[in-house]
Amino acid sequence: MNPIESHVILRTNEEMLNLLESTQRLELTPDPSSSELPNRLFDLRLGDYSSKAILLDLPTITESQKTLDGINYFKVADLCQLLYCIPRAELPDYRAKGTSLARMLERDSMYSLKSGLTPPTHNITSEFFKREVPESLASVKEVERRIKRAMEQKGSGNVHTRIEEYEDESQIPADFQRVVRADEEDQS
Repeated sequence: MNPIESHVILRTNEEMLNLLESTQRLELTPDPSSSELPNRLFDLRLGDYSSKAILLDLPTITESQKTLDGINYFKVADLCQLLYCIPRAELPDYRAKGTSLARMLERDSMYSLKSGLTPPTHNITSEFFKREVPESLASVKEVERRIKRAMEQKGSGNVHTRIEEYEDESQIPADFQRVVRADEEDQS
């Protein structure tokens, strides 16, 4: 596979971050002995460093872009998952309440993150995707009744429209009212 087309988001701790800057190869192998869903938990190895990584779902799709000249950008991938490196101190019970993984996940979810990658998407699942309050049956029936009544009357009957054109201002009646928009007032 072409390295330009290979994309992965890896969220890690400081200890592993320092090792990533070296030229060592990152190895991921699925952990078949885990109780997690298949291909969700991985053994992660980078030189002498070893840990576990878990594949999590982002709340939004993130577009990845590249540039060749620093001016023009082009889309290369849509990312919807993140590989999270579990800190070694939390490995014995990484799903326990209060761990870094538990704080990142949406309530009652095994793999869905509650925040995106950037600060504007912090807690996006609770802020942006709020549940709508269901309308009461009485208010829905009232709206239906008003719509049916308007349809039977073929409109409200209160609106009259008349378009008149005048060639010069001397023909405009004295009681004529002109509506002026705010942007037109600035020009006069």
